[in-house]
Amino acid sequence: MEHEKLRILNDQHEKIGVAARSDIHAQGLWHETFHVWLLKEEQGVAGLYRARLLDAQQLFTGISERIEIEGFEVRADGERREESKKVGIHDFVLHEPAYYQHLFQEINQILSK
Repeated sequence: MEHEKLRILNDQHEKIGVAARSDIHAQGLWHETFHVWLLKEEQGVAGLYRARLLDAQQLFTGISERIEIEGFEVRADGERREESKKVGIHDFVLHEPAYYQHLFQEINQILSK
């Protein structure tokens, strides 16, 4: 996902362009993304992961079985480990399908403005 292109948004959430993720982050621009926080307390591991919004939507609505997420884990000893991995719906705390449908419907409505 390093060369991933993301849509740039203004502060009214209007699409104003497209750029590489690395450029967007370097310039501090608003952009579309879906962040996933996973906490594995029993293993003493916490981390921050991200996925493309479309990938997350397809996973949580049953279109895709697995998606790629990337980010980092912080181990109990403080070591930070960058990683990318494939996950499925079973890797998340699940809600009813209607919850995800409503969530992505609202997100898409905001992004379509």
